[in-house]
Amino acid sequence: MDVSCLTAFLFFLNVVTGKVITDNDKQTKLNVDDITCCNENNIDLTVFIDWFDERFLLPEHDPLVNKFAKCWMNKRGYVSSDGVMNEGLYREWIRATVFGGIDLATLKETEVRIKTKLINDIIPSCKDRVKCSGDDCIIIFYNCVANKVYNIMHL
Repeated sequence: MDVSCLTAFLFFLNVVTGKVITDNDKQTKLNVDDITCCNENNIDLTVFIDWFDERFLLPEHDPLVNKFAKCWMNKRGYVSSDGVMNEGLYREWIRATVFGGIDLATLKETEVRIKTKLINDIIPSCKDRVKCSGDDCIIIFYNCVANKVYNIMHL
C-alpha cells in the first residue's frame, strides 16, 4: 500500500486515535470502534486490516465481515440497531473522508462544487443500485459507497 493509499485509508476509516498495527509494511491506525468491534467478534486486528483491498472494499458474503460491519456501523451511528440508515451522518462521514487531509483553500471552487455534488449523489445512487436483503446488505451498500468515494478521491 503506497503512502497516498495509506493516507486515504486512514481518513476512510475516520481515524482519530488508536493503536498502530504493523504488518508487512502496512501501518494503520485503528479507532476505538474498529478495536471494539474486532474484540466483540473475536477478530484479529491484522485479519481486519487485510480485509480491505486497494479500493477499500470489504469481502462480501462473509458472515464475520457482516457481523463486524453491523457492529461498526451501529457504534458510529450510521445504521441503527434495527437497520435504519442515518443518511445525514453517513453523508458527513463520506464528506469527511473525501475532503479529509485536504486544505480546501488549495482547491478551486469548481472542484469543491463538483466533489460536493458527487458526494451528495452517493447515497441515493447506491440505494438505487443496491437491492438486497439480509446480513450482506450493510457490506454491499458500504462497498458501493467505498467504490464511489475512492473514485471521487482519485479525480
